[in-house]
Amino acid sequence: MLTPWFIAARYLGQGVANVCSTVSERVVAMSDRVDAMVAAHKKRTIACMSESERQAYNIREAEQRREYRRQQEVAEAQRKGCLIVFFIVIAVPVLFIILLITNSRNETKAIDNNTAIQSETSSARSPQVELPLASPTHGPSVSVQPSPEQLASSTRQPSQRSDAQIETDAVHALDALKALKNDLITVTTIQCEVTLSGTVSNDASSELAEWTVSHVPGVTTVHNDLQLSQVDRNSPRPLAQLQKLMPEPAQSNTGVLHYHGPPVPTGGKVVFDLPNVALEHLRLAYDRSKWERVMMRNRDDTGWVVVLTSDQLGYQTRCDLTWEIVE
Repeated sequence: MLTPWFIAARYLGQGVANVCSTVSERVVAMSDRVDAMVAAHKKRTIACMSESERQAYNIREAEQRREYRRQQEVAEAQRKGCLIVFFIVIAVPVLFIILLITNSRNETKAIDNNTAIQSETSSARSPQVELPLASPTHGPSVSVQPSPEQLASSTRQPSQRSDAQIETDAVHALDALKALKNDLITVTTIQCEVTLSGTVSNDASSELAEWTVSHVPGVTTVHNDLQLSQVDRNSPRPLAQLQKLMPEPAQSNTGVLHYHGPPVPTGGKVVFDLPNVALEHLRLAYDRSKWERVMMRNRDDTGWVVVLTSDQLGYQTRCDLTWEIVE
């Protein structure tokens, strides 16, 4: 970026040097002519003097030459000082201004590049919803939750759509989900705000319905009033569900849960369900340098929920949780 400015400064310096050289040559030529005239006059004057006058003249001439040389040295020192002052007063501020302009251009370009990268990154990201993932054959289920930053960035701007259109699209979106086919969900839309009411079989279905409706074009706010069905609250779990929550007898004292799914960002959560074991007999092992643990009872009070929050910059695609029941 500085090459054109340096080239311009070089040509400017060459031009100033050429002008100074031409002026100096002319001054030297004039000085030589004056010296020649003075020498001729001096010869004529000396020829007319007596011997004593010539000696006195020579002494005065020598003193004058010494004084002239001293004056020349002083003038040369003053000229050099003037050149240094000129460089400091003119050249240095000009170079400083050039550097400032160049740095400002570089900073502007860097900001534009960062903005472009951030826009591409944000457009490439999509918020993730907490959905039950494929759990091991004998072990609890695993789910991933989006980070608060992604949920905030995924908020959609209101569009010019009628409440009827929004409600129709929301109903169609819920009907298209096989996971909600056995749930009774009612959709009500008022001024682009959708209210979900009815009953669902579990918390994951409630969150899935809320997330699905929130991504319908034109929806500004989703009010989740869904309730868990009484059958799910009070009735015992079927044998298939109990087999998912409890390991086989041969592996009842230890196990390893693995998460391999969508990348988990900083602040994102991975949720593991553990069997109903006394807390003092349960030992957990995981990478503490990358994850922070929160442990709580599930809503049905039939087991433990372990929430691991990503504490590492960037994304993580793997999470292993080893659990052991000790006496």
